[in-house]
Amino acid sequence: MKWFVVITQLLQKKAGLYKLIQSAGFKKYFANTSWLLIDNTATLAIGLFVSIFIARHLGPADFGLFNFAKSVAKFFTIFCALGLERIVIRNLVLDKENHANILGTTLGLKMGMSVLSTFLFAIVGYFVLDESAYWLTFFLILVPIFEAFAVIRFYFASRVEARFISRIVLVKIIISSVIKLVLVYFQMPVIYFAIEALVEAVLAMLGYLWVYNKRGKIKIFQWKFHQTYGKKLLRDSWPLLVSSFVIYIYTETDIIMLRYMLGNEAVGHYSIAVRMTTIWYLAGTVICNSLFPAILNAKTNDEVVYKKRLTDLLRLLIIIAVVIALFITVSGKWIIALLFGQQFLPAVAPLMILTWSLVFVYLGVAGTQWFIAENLQRYMMIRSVSGAIVNVILNLLLIPILGIIGSAIATLIAQMMASFVGNYFTPQTRPLFVMQARALLFLKA
Repeated sequence: MKWFVVITQLLQKKAGLYKLIQSAGFKKYFANTSWLLIDNTATLAIGLFVSIFIARHLGPADFGLFNFAKSVAKFFTIFCALGLERIVIRNLVLDKENHANILGTTLGLKMGMSVLSTFLFAIVGYFVLDESAYWLTFFLILVPIFEAFAVIRFYFASRVEARFISRIVLVKIIISSVIKLVLVYFQMPVIYFAIEALVEAVLAMLGYLWVYNKRGKIKIFQWKFHQTYGKKLLRDSWPLLVSSFVIYIYTETDIIMLRYMLGNEAVGHYSIAVRMTTIWYLAGTVICNSLFPAILNAKTNDEVVYKKRLTDLLRLLIIIAVVIALFITVSGKWIIALLFGQQFLPAVAPLMILTWSLVFVYLGVAGTQWFIAENLQRYMMIRSVSGAIVNVILNLLLIPILGIIGSAIATLIAQMMASFVGNYFTPQTRPLFVMQARALLFLKA
């Protein structure tokens, strides 16, 4: 009953969140990000639809092998992005006269790291992987070479023209999905789906180049690699690069550990549970990213109002996460059986556990914004590293005892530690812990 009271209060016209949503700042921000929202939503929706057919076709074992190969490929290519996106977009906005050097240097760095990653995998993977996993991963690891041209996305994002790229991405997703469905229809083996991922990256690259040729202010052959600027980019981006690696530990190491400890079939079941959980991440991210700029404006005017609005946002995110978790807990078995078939029913138990991690994922999304607003990014890195360590240790302890259920429990506890409990242990982050705790207990700000 208390929840209904809280929801009613949040939606009342007198409430801070209601006024926030009606504010011009929110509307402007949401208008600028609407195409990115369409892009992400379409990617998730179409991706889920197609993955259902792929999983049914491949079965738990081959589907697990494919997801294992993707996890290994991410390990070798995690540094290819170099954490450059936010930094490059910022530099493109602030230094409009130097676009040729910024874009050329960024492309050169990403391409160089991608080629190096491929070379390292070709040697290391040969000795540590079996033949089927090696060739699956090899095709997937070539993808970042072509994805390096995503630097064009940074350019249009800096000009608040994401709609041009989003349309190309949507076309690419549709073409790629059709190809995947054709592969399913003709009952093609798993290796063809890895090759398709490479084809998809090539299509994206061609689309980026076509849009830039039409809309870019500087011709691509004018881009230049600037060594000094490249060193500066790497110095600026290394904290984000470390954060990306930590995120990898969270999201992928359990897949790799499950494969070596339990086999491909266990990975196939667990991958379905993960996929059905992560599709809900977008809701919390969009709400938080849309509302937080207006919340941040209150910080300069009234610290009390700022904290109240942030607590209201946290409370709203918790309610959404709990509603989703309850829905999945009640209907998870029916959903898995309907979408993926009886062969994937072992995914139900880990799904019911993982879906409750949404509460802490959403708290973490809002917490990240708070860290940036308070200029405490270094504590965000410490928090993430501690959570990743907890995740690995618990996986090692629980997988031999509980199987994929143990891995789900490890992820839930690690998310709780990194996004919530860990904030208590340092004085600088304790104010965030207090706001999160009040939101969880539905106490007044």
